[in-house]
Amino acid sequence: MEHHETAAETAAAGTLTHLLFETAEQDPSARLFSIPDSFGGWFDLSGAEFVLRVRALAKGFLAAELQVGDTVAVLCSNRYETTLIDFAAAAIGVSVLPLEPEAEQAELVATLESSRARAVIVESVRDFARVDEIQGDLPLVSDVWQVGLADLDKLADLGRTVADEILDARILMVTPDTAAAFVREDDRLVAVSHSTILTRVADLAVALDGLGAVDADDSGILQILAPTDPFARLTATLAVATSTRLGHLALGHELIASLASFRPTLLVAHPGTYVEIETATYERADQAGRGPALRQALDVAIEYADANAEGSASRGLKTRYAVADTLVLRGLRKTVGGRIRAAVVIGGPIGSDPLLPQPLRRVIRGLDVVPLEVTLVGESLVVVEAQDADEDDGSSPEPDEA
Repeated sequence: MEHHETAAETAAAGTLTHLLFETAEQDPSARLFSIPDSFGGWFDLSGAEFVLRVRALAKGFLAAELQVGDTVAVLCSNRYETTLIDFAAAAIGVSVLPLEPEAEQAELVATLESSRARAVIVESVRDFARVDEIQGDLPLVSDVWQVGLADLDKLADLGRTVADEILDARILMVTPDTAAAFVREDDRLVAVSHSTILTRVADLAVALDGLGAVDADDSGILQILAPTDPFARLTATLAVATSTRLGHLALGHELIASLASFRPTLLVAHPGTYVEIETATYERADQAGRGPALRQALDVAIEYADANAEGSASRGLKTRYAVADTLVLRGLRKTVGGRIRAAVVIGGPIGSDPLLPQPLRRVIRGLDVVPLEVTLVGESLVVVEAQDADEDDGSSPEPDEA
């Protein structure tokens, strides 16, 4: 079903809501999300379909009497529904607070109290039981909804009583300065506005421009992050801003199989996840008796990438690389989807130690993938290409602010 932007949506320029509706208006049938199915594959959701789901859930939130400035807390793994909640809440001026699954009960109470959360959305029966245990200490929490019991669908059904005009009027009340999320910084909760999220996403989009990661036909982003990570929200917004298909993968999931089936052009994860992918790749090769061949081929790829970075590879090295590429590397790329153009590595403060081990950075480059280290600095994102220790003078590289 094609979506046509309403006057209220047009008026909400500079907000996450306007960004979403503008993207859907430009290409309503374009795939915007891929959601894991029960057969190891993915099914797609178009931009127009996502807008309809966002509006339906936003109406459900209105029916539940959530007001501008209210907060909804979310205790859930990394999945499509977390992004749906983010955009539906943003549409009506409600902030989303991701909760840390490993937090102690007392920590959850303190976090929910300090954020003045009005409702909590949980994933499982276990999560529901945790919140139920402490709800008596949280007089402001009036509702607890469970994703696993299809409570989001039930909320959308409840929202059928809310007229489009009511939702559009609420959309008009949301401004770029309205808070959209809470993030934890130095053990305190900090509200993040629509405009701040959009500024950071613009920085990341500029850094990725021209790499073929989000600006090529049928690009796809696979993010492997915890919902509490602010980069999870930024990655989802980047996907919407660039009309790039997005997939969510929970931590600890089948990494190699998911990469092969999703076929991303951009991967977003923390350093440990990239190390896990490398380890799993070597283990698979060793089990198949191809470990020595893989390591030898990667050595050639690294040598080839290093030579090209310094000028040009010799004819002999080009020949060795062509053989390694034909016999081994093409198959390796196919194992992880065959299309990755850039790998975003979520980082710490500028000037801190390199995020990826030097051998892994060289392997990534040897496979013709650009490794980018990304960190938050104030309102903006800073993106630097991951450098090897022998590529600088021993000091920390000066970052280019995207």
